[in-house]
Amino acid sequence: MLEQEFNAGALHVLRKAVLACAMAAGMPEGRATDVMIVTHELAANAVRYGGGRGRLSVWIAAGAMHCQVTDPGIAGFDGKPPAGTASRGPAVTRGPPPWPYRPGHGLWPPTTSPP
Repeated sequence: MLEQEFNAGALHVLRKAVLACAMAAGMPEGRATDVMIVTHELAANAVRYGGGRGRLSVWIAAGAMHCQVTDPGIAGFDGKPPAGTASRGPAVTRGPPPWPYRPGHGLWPPTTSPP
């Protein structure tokens, strides 16, 4: 239904495309707006924390609309580090930080209240 790469300058285009997809899928305007807002939040986080760009895929399966946002993170979409970066060995994983870990995150998990 939609396959689109994005960066910070293209988030407004992404919002319009998602809203159009949701409306074309037959969602009421309020629900389509909700889908657009959530997708924008995911895409904005991909830009901010995932390498400055990302990819959105939207499809319909089993009567449901699916939205997937991916970002290159440290490695690019092809699994290789971005040009000009050096490998420093394996990362040390200490588990997820306590919630909330930094100001500015947008959506809270269903079981967590806003700070």
